[in-house]
This record gives sequence, C-alpha cells and structure tokens, in this order.
Amino acid sequence: MTPISESSTRSRRCTGEVAVPLPASEAITLFTPEGERLWAGRAGWAPTYPDPARTEGAGTVFETRHAHRHTTWVITRQTPDQISYARVSSTGTAGTVEVRIDRSDADTTVVQVSYDLTALTDSAIPEIATFASNYADEMAEWAADIHAAVNTLADHQ
Repeated sequence: MTPISESSTRSRRCTGEVAVPLPASEAITLFTPEGERLWAGRAGWAPTYPDPARTEGAGTVFETRHAHRHTTWVITRQTPDQISYARVSSTGTAGTVEVRIDRSDADTTVVQVSYDLTALTDSAIPEIATFASNYADEMAEWAADIHAAVNTLADHQ
C-alpha cells in the first residue's frame, strides 16, 4: 500500500503499512514502548518512564530523546490488535500515533501505522512537512529494522 498523506499547512496525517514476519499476537508487541526498543533501539529509541512500575496499558507515560527532540508520549489505548499514543514534542509538534493490525496469517502480520501531527508553532511547520514527505521511506526503514530484529531473535533461539 502506498502511504496516504492528508495535509493542511499546520497538520499532516500519514498512514502506511509495515509487514511483520510474526503472528499477530507477537507482532503488535513490537509497537509497545519496550517492544520498539528491540528494533528501534539502534536508532536511539530508549523510552524512560516517570513511573517505572507502569510500562504498558492505557495511561502509561514515557519519554524519548532523539538528537535535539524530547517527546512525551501517553498510551491512550492498548488492545490485542491496536496500540495508540498521544505525543508532544519539544520541537513544537503534537498529535497521535495509531498502530493496528490490518491483516494476518500464521507467519506474517501487516500493521497499519498512522501519524496525525500538528505544528504548534510556525517554526514547526517545516518539520511536519518533512516528516510527511519522508513517511514512505520511514515505513520501509521500520520494516527493514523489524525484519532484522526478528531474524536476530530467531538466530538466538
């Protein structure tokens, strides 16, 4: 599927798909804060939790830092086939992220990943425009990183 991007000057909604070489019950866990650490950790994904006893489920709060960006995330919904987040970034963007299972068979699950971001300041408008224009490449990179992580885990079993 070609990523879909809807936009206005200040807001962008991007949706794409990522194929995960796992059954649905295992695939969705790769999109939790700790699950992403398995495949996005090399890119600097290292969530920290204000309440270390609370690392999953709706209401969980965590923070990430990438280069100059500090982002606060809140899990708004977590079910066996979906996880949704609200996020606010120090660079002046805010919005939601939703990952949901689109279809699955015994060996592969396709998840749909949607970002809906708004620039809170004029200086953040170029950031979300760049995000939207790079979204297809980002989804392809996620897929490659996930495949590499799953293969590494399989090699160690």
